[in-house]
Amino acid sequence: MKADDKIEAALELCIEAHGEQGYEQFMHVFSVAAQAKNEEELIVALLHDTMEDNPDIVDFDSLRRTFGPTIAFAVNILTRRSGEGYEDYISSICCSESELAMTVKLYDLEHNLSRMPSKGKKFTDRYTVARARILKHLHPSSSIPIIYGDIQTSA
Repeated sequence: MKADDKIEAALELCIEAHGEQGYEQFMHVFSVAAQAKNEEELIVALLHDTMEDNPDIVDFDSLRRTFGPTIAFAVNILTRRSGEGYEDYISSICCSESELAMTVKLYDLEHNLSRMPSKGKKFTDRYTVARARILKHLHPSSSIPIIYGDIQTSA
């Protein structure tokens, strides 16, 4: 399948999976996708919440058949399982060694951070720490400090 066809299929699946969730969810997915730098990132960004939000519509095998193993793996890694704690979820993304999954999760966190002030410091802190952990895995030799509000971490 050509890249354009995969992007179109990802968009259709995104609409099917999130169709009843409303404007805010679509804007979130499209805001994450707008940060993509290539076709793989765009497809994973469009699909990053589909398995979590609609496991009856989207599963790993169908993603693998349609988009290939790299994209299916990245989307699977980005799927937070029922009962999985947030720290464990972020650890699994970091341990996956999937640069694609980690990069799209960073886009997701950036968008979440841009809309989180209304939800309070707890969420902002959670996403800031998650962002720093993922950046550390992507750029282990970096010592550039990451500052959000009154939290400072090193990437």
